[in-house]
Amino acid sequence: MIIQNTRQLGQTPERRIALRILESGYRAIDTQTVLQKSIFLKGAILHVQNERIDCSAYRRIGIIGIGKCAYEAGAYMEKILGKRIYGGLILDMVQGKLKFLKSKKGTHPLPSARNIGFAKQIVAFTKSLDPQKDLLIAFVSGGGSSLFFIPENIDKRDFIQLTRNLQKGGADIYELNCVRKHLSAVQGGKFARMLYPLPICVLYFSDVVGNDPNVIASGPLYQDNTSNADARRILRKYGLWNAYKNKVRYFGETPKQKKYFTHVSQHVVLTNTTALRAMAQEAKKVRLRPRIVDARFHGDANRAYATMKRMSQKDTKADVYIAGGETIVHVIGNGKGGRNQQAVLAALDKIKKNELFISAASDGIDNTPYAGAIADLLTREHARKLGLDSHVYVRNNNSYAFFSKTKDYIKTGKTGSNVADLMILYKTPRAYATVSSPADKTKK
Repeated sequence: MIIQNTRQLGQTPERRIALRILESGYRAIDTQTVLQKSIFLKGAILHVQNERIDCSAYRRIGIIGIGKCAYEAGAYMEKILGKRIYGGLILDMVQGKLKFLKSKKGTHPLPSARNIGFAKQIVAFTKSLDPQKDLLIAFVSGGGSSLFFIPENIDKRDFIQLTRNLQKGGADIYELNCVRKHLSAVQGGKFARMLYPLPICVLYFSDVVGNDPNVIASGPLYQDNTSNADARRILRKYGLWNAYKNKVRYFGETPKQKKYFTHVSQHVVLTNTTALRAMAQEAKKVRLRPRIVDARFHGDANRAYATMKRMSQKDTKADVYIAGGETIVHVIGNGKGGRNQQAVLAALDKIKKNELFISAASDGIDNTPYAGAIADLLTREHARKLGLDSHVYVRNNNSYAFFSKTKDYIKTGKTGSNVADLMILYKTPRAYATVSSPADKTKK
């Protein structure tokens, strides 16, 4: 089981069904399973979706990977290419032993001097390849923006603080990555320009709403469509321009010339649709009526449940509503948590007697060791017995502490995949059972 605490959580039939549905979503996005369907070798021909690559036409094949799917992708490529791999570097949040590739562990969600050092190693390796004779295969996935970053026109300490300020201010991933592109030497297509005309095959694992390669890991190998004026506008929007206008020497422009991308083939191999469809199929197996309401879910985490509820009213015949995407937390407290736990905690006082709401990170790490949490009457009962006021924890952005106490968190560990967040709103005709204490039974 990917969900490690299913037995602890599954105290009602409804919970067990909901967790079964979520489990199927996690299984569907397993990186190596996905790659088996998208990339394989027949003789000397490497099949990458609809592209055919003759490995014998190249002297050397290099491989790099950045993001939360990188290690699993690197391990898979070693299985199918073996000694054909010349070398390469994998930069992920986990580290393991690989035979032909170097595995490095970076930091997330904030960039660091450690990440910058590894990014420079990746650049040095790729620059050692011969554009006339060699091939580069690159895996790009969520988390790559922080992992693969080389600051440009700003001190690294200032950029780390700027990233923190934007995240706390509620900037979405499009806004955050726009700023990154114009303050990075390798993002926003600059890495592709740096390596031109080296042949590159890129495979993307999307964690962003809309699945735009321009946004995934801040698009190091994809042509950017934002401007430095956009980056300045975002800093002004979040009240950060005055604090940083003298720290940013200037916002560099990203390459707009198409020629720098003619040597790059682009393949999106995984999106949240894969998980959502698997979850819907699993719901049907237990004779439920699922509805995928949104694969581009976004907005305030505190209103995620209300948004799901509103969407569910468009199809009253369904009883399981499924969504994928990414919410935003406006940080006003000093607690600890993630957007999924915040969304579930904010739903707790509004959840109806016949409802259950789950929000969980597909990478298994919702800014904490937990992937997410579950809200229903049982969660509310746990909080009541412990004397916990969910409103206090919501205001302090302290969802991690709340669910650590009630034990209604979802724990998977790092999954090695990332397609943003998965959400379930489950309704039944009857109220869910709650667990009563002996004292409660005596009163009755």
